[in-house]
Amino acid sequence: MSWLWIYITMMEWVAIVLVVNALGNEGHHFEFRKTLAYFAANVLFYIIYWYFHLPSFCSFIGYLLLFGYIYWIYKEKFIRCFAILVISLLIIGIIELLLTQSLYYIFPVDMAYGVLESISAVLLVGLSIVLNKTKIYKIMGILDRWEISYALVALLSLTIFTLVGALRILKKLVVTEYIYVTACILVMWLLVSKIQKSKLENQIRKKYLDSFTDIITQIRRRQHKVKNQFNTAFSLYRLYDTYDELVEKQKEYLGRLWDYELPTDAIALEEPIVVALLYEKINEALESGIEVETVFSCSMVNRNVSDVIWVQILGTLLDNAIEALQDFEGNKKIWVKIEEDSDRGKLSICIANTYRKMKQSEMEKFFELGYSTKGGNRGVGLYDVKQLVYKNKGNLIVDNVRKDDSDCFSIMIIL
Repeated sequence: MSWLWIYITMMEWVAIVLVVNALGNEGHHFEFRKTLAYFAANVLFYIIYWYFHLPSFCSFIGYLLLFGYIYWIYKEKFIRCFAILVISLLIIGIIELLLTQSLYYIFPVDMAYGVLESISAVLLVGLSIVLNKTKIYKIMGILDRWEISYALVALLSLTIFTLVGALRILKKLVVTEYIYVTACILVMWLLVSKIQKSKLENQIRKKYLDSFTDIITQIRRRQHKVKNQFNTAFSLYRLYDTYDELVEKQKEYLGRLWDYELPTDAIALEEPIVVALLYEKINEALESGIEVETVFSCSMVNRNVSDVIWVQILGTLLDNAIEALQDFEGNKKIWVKIEEDSDRGKLSICIANTYRKMKQSEMEKFFELGYSTKGGNRGVGLYDVKQLVYKNKGNLIVDNVRKDDSDCFSIMIIL
């Protein structure tokens, strides 16, 4: 192991750290102590690596140390820290490749061994310092925009393959190096997919968390109105002389409380975006002239199922129930029950709506991809619900039931 090689490696570490810190937002500040600790850990690892002659695949521990450093200084989610890791390595790799090949064209090939590499390392750090002063952190903002994320990754993939192709002409590459490059590109595509999924989930949460705040405000306002209604009803005895008159007027007046009724027991579910979704769908049903009866008796948190999954399942089932009753002739009613399944220790969700009695085979067709009683290009929702339930190792039961002397279509999900 030569001192020149150590010098070049240290320069690469400095360049990577500069780019990593440049990818932070405007409010991010360089943390010297944490960076020094990262360098110390790196030095210790490579001393052990060289002294004990560890196999080459152990060099990937260096990437794990870099990821740990990124997570330590940013304290963000795994996906975002991993994105910073990949992008910083990609930026450094491209700059280093361009510098090295440019120097081979400018300077004589027979220069002393390591001189070109040393010059390249110095220039790499210099360019990294320049990048550190620019706003390259906006790259992370670009990745948050799904519309161009795939285009960005496709462009980067094309750039890498072009550079690798040029390098192949100038310097032979072995098969394992091609495999490594391909793996890096696949990781980029996977990374963007994960970022998109995370972005969509955050959008759903933001939408319903805002609604949840509005719902809490509505509940407090309606509780105040209900209290005023009761006070007024109790005061009516001063206006009417006979008992029958008083009872009739109190009954009429208290009947107005229906206007302020909300299923406040939904708060027991303790999942804000689920509660917000339920209020939204219940209000939608009531506006369509559909009666809704609810039972919410347990918490939905710590169920090993994402709140976004609950929203997708409940939203689809309630949308289908409301849509089924739009043209239904007869009593229009939906029952929503969420409770603990004591036998299995899981959550039981049951949504039923009045409907005609059907054969089991006909009900099961609702969950086939593309099937719908409403025509073409529909029927995806219930199929997706089935896939989500099975993916999360749950059970789905569809059946005809009787409620309030009416035939009903019922879907029970146990997760």
